[in-house]
Amino acid sequence: MKKKSPGLLGALFSAIFSLLLSISLVLLVIGLFIYGLNENVIMPDAGPISGDWLAAFFDSWYCFVLGGVLVLVPALSILLINRHRIRRFFLAAGCAAIVSVVISIAVSMTGLRMLKLLSGAWQDILVNTTVMFRDFCVVCAMILFVIGAGCLSIYSCIAVVKGGRREKDT
Repeated sequence: MKKKSPGLLGALFSAIFSLLLSISLVLLVIGLFIYGLNENVIMPDAGPISGDWLAAFFDSWYCFVLGGVLVLVPALSILLINRHRIRRFFLAAGCAAIVSVVISIAVSMTGLRMLKLLSGAWQDILVNTTVMFRDFCVVCAMILFVIGAGCLSIYSCIAVVKGGRREKDT
């Protein structure tokens, strides 16, 4: 019995979850930066959320669980969509990581302009951290670039070994 390929709908869902994975990776980078800042600053209120609650959240393991879930759900969704065509999973994951690199670099370059959009209390805390934020984003972008390049390398190795455009079901 021949297995059905994901087709156009599978490719569409794979692209959507790849975009969600890219956004989740960038949010994880920003969350890790705020987690690192939490040790040295007093968190101000963020709208209806109190600063004490934010400090408690970033001090606990909930921060890592939320970041992990935000990254794992799209990654596992891509894997499930492309379970019969593992080569496509590596293509989607590699492209998502490379897109995250571009977004992380763009966020690091526009950090000062984005700082002006925040409230006064957040501006007072983060004004001295813009250079550190830029460097942190660049380091995370380099790590994501290595992951993306590795995934794309695996994708191309599978393509060379399998040969041609058509993959066989395995």
